[in-house]
Amino acid sequence: PFSVRGGSQGSLLRRAAASSGSAWRTRISSVAPVSCSVNSLLKASVAAGVKRFVPSEFGVKLPGRGTNILFDLKYKVRDEIEKSGIEHTYFITGFWYETTFSDFFYLNFKSGKISVIGDGYTKASFISLADVGRFVAEALNDPRSHNAEVYVEAETAALNDIIHEYETVSGKKL
Repeated sequence: PFSVRGGSQGSLLRRAAASSGSAWRTRISSVAPVSCSVNSLLKASVAAGVKRFVPSEFGVKLPGRGTNILFDLKYKVRDEIEKSGIEHTYFITGFWYETTFSDFFYLNFKSGKISVIGDGYTKASFISLADVGRFVAEALNDPRSHNAEVYVEAETAALNDIIHEYETVSGKKL
């Protein structure tokens, strides 16, 4: 395998060819799905004979097309993957504990800073990155995951419920 830090499709193809072999069956993309690098990585993977492509789709279920520019970019990536004919799997994980409960995203329990989008009562899925890795590894061996969306979740809760539970257990007001 090789790491991608930009570069042209030609350089990706050279690196893919140099590192390809019988063990090179699945390519899991770690670049943002809205990045043009995904298409270069996809083309390099197809050219190198990779059997299955797993884009960095990890996140929430996509609503319909035309609802959000970010999601529309993800749909474009999916269109390219499906047009290429390569076997693929999309993993829908929900939110990651490591980013949701930090300064990066919604809730930072250390600082007491919270940001609730909407009314806070819509339930969402949460999972740890380590669990995502374990579930992905397991699902890739399941034939039902071929050319499919796979939903991976550990817990479902509304942000207001999480905040209330934290305040009750800790005695701290956010």
